[in-house]
Amino acid sequence: MRRFAAIVATLVTLLSAGRGLYIAFVAFPARPMFAIGLPEGDWGRVMAFARQSPPASHWLAHPSHALLYGTSVRAAGERDVFLEVSKDQAIGMYDRATAMRTRARLTELRNFDDLTPARARELAAAHDLDYLVTTARLDLPVAFSSGELTVYRLRP
Repeated sequence: MRRFAAIVATLVTLLSAGRGLYIAFVAFPARPMFAIGLPEGDWGRVMAFARQSPPASHWLAHPSHALLYGTSVRAAGERDVFLEVSKDQAIGMYDRATAMRTRARLTELRNFDDLTPARARELAAAHDLDYLVTTARLDLPVAFSSGELTVYRLRP
C-alpha cells in the first residue's frame, strides 16, 4: 500500500510540474514567471488609464481577462470589474452568494466575444457599468485605446 501511495504521489507531482512547464513555455512563453509592476504593452496602458478613471467606476472586461493578460482589472487597474471568473469562482467556493452571483454573471456574459453595443448598454444599465475593455470594434464612444484594446464609455 505504501508503494502505491508513493507512485501516486510521484505521478501527481510529475503531472503538476508538467502542467506548470506547459503553461510557462508553451501557453504563455512571452509572459515572465515573476514581475514587479504592471506588464508592458497594451494591457498595461489600459490599466494605467483605468487607474486614472473615477475611483468608483465599474468595468466590464472579458470574464477571463486576468488569465488572458496576466493581471486583472481589480489588481492592475485598481477598479471594480463585473466578473473576474478565476477569482470570483474561487471565492464562491466559500460564499454561496458570490457563487450564485458569479454563475448568473457567467450566464450573462456567455457570448462576450459577440457582445453588441446594445447588449453592452443593457449590461451597463442593469449593473451600473461605466467602461468596457475589449478587442472588438464597436459603435460606442471611445474613452481610450492602445493597440488592439479599446476602452469604451458605456454611460455619459
